[in-house]
Amino acid sequence: MKLRKWLCLGLSLVLILGVLSGCKNDTPDNTEPPVNTEPSETTEPTFAPPTEPTTEYQDPYPTQPEEPPQSYAPPEENRLVQRDSDMQMAPSSSLDGYYFGSQVLMFYDGATGENRVLCQNPGCAHEESGCTAWLGENTSMMEYQGVLYFTRTEESGAQLCTKDPETGEIQVLAQWDHPQEGKTECSIQQVSHNMFLMSFSQSQLVEQDGLALREETDWQVLYDLDTRTERKIDWEQDDNFIGIQIFNRDHAVALAEVPDTEIPGKAYTELWLYSLADDSYTVISSQEEDGFQRSGDPCAFYGEQMALLEGDTLYVYDLNTLEKREIITMANIRNYWIADGKVFFAVKDTPLGQSSPLLRLYYVDLEGGTPTRLKNNDETLSVYFRIVWEGTSFFVGQILDDNFQSHEYIISKADYYTDNFAAASEMPTI
Repeated sequence: MKLRKWLCLGLSLVLILGVLSGCKNDTPDNTEPPVNTEPSETTEPTFAPPTEPTTEYQDPYPTQPEEPPQSYAPPEENRLVQRDSDMQMAPSSSLDGYYFGSQVLMFYDGATGENRVLCQNPGCAHEESGCTAWLGENTSMMEYQGVLYFTRTEESGAQLCTKDPETGEIQVLAQWDHPQEGKTECSIQQVSHNMFLMSFSQSQLVEQDGLALREETDWQVLYDLDTRTERKIDWEQDDNFIGIQIFNRDHAVALAEVPDTEIPGKAYTELWLYSLADDSYTVISSQEEDGFQRSGDPCAFYGEQMALLEGDTLYVYDLNTLEKREIITMANIRNYWIADGKVFFAVKDTPLGQSSPLLRLYYVDLEGGTPTRLKNNDETLSVYFRIVWEGTSFFVGQILDDNFQSHEYIISKADYYTDNFAAASEMPTI
């Protein structure tokens, strides 16, 4: 688990920088720039207004039309758990909305924008186990193939459960007992192909040199819903730090931090096709060999497809076919992500006729084609609305205020694509 914390910390830092600057890496790109652009300089120019009039930048790609493109429900496989502080959230792929709650189960309706407690008892205060919406001390929540799963901590141990939103019935699928003088907690991280990637933490009192000390242990497992068995995952292999991104029953695509054998303390990133049968791997893309640049965004994959950038070229790796296909080549791509069946990417450079860096935001179909430029609320320095996760008809994302503090908003996909950000509303709270 030490690795997982390390990866999460590193990713968090990258995300913060990405949001503030609108890119994940401001290192200049030394490749040949496209038409209507100039190479980036080693230092960002100041944002003072130009002293002489400049021509307006003419983008060779079309700007988003008045009608939004086709949207899609979230993919069924490789679903991630979503959290907001102590509140768990579970976007649905079968309904237009998401489940959420801390101790009591609620549902957000994407069609009406309404929240409701999923309790069928008239006059219920929703404060104890007699409430049909009661969850207890839940630690994660996930909807998968139309079934609502959640984890909770009871007096007997940590539990993996299902809950019927209509009747309130809870079924315990598995339990991990508390140790003597201690506590076990578990949570779902991701689900794919009837397997849960789950994390565990356990604390207990142990005697050492006559003193009672609290010992903490963390681990992760793949829990098989079909066989009700689990396989413990070792995230370290030959001093490489490994973090699975997407997986099926045979393989996983994993990010690995590989130490540089020649420079102590230096590491480079690789993307691996990792075998879950024997822990062997092949390299899909390498930072050192291929110019691989990882995404600074939580939406780097979509179902069983993962986006990756090598130099100026965006690719999608397909876990079903085990093949990498080219999406688009464009200089100065600074960040990228996948959502709603599309690859989004941000380009930042100083186009011809401009005196300041310009950020341009595009999307393109997962199969490739001509990109469409988003208006991005007329923001040219950063991504205005950063998508974090999605439902069938809406995006949930972050907007920076004037003090560069991020706040979570929800917006319909139609309003997002047509640049109607006045329709965005802050995320509901309990």
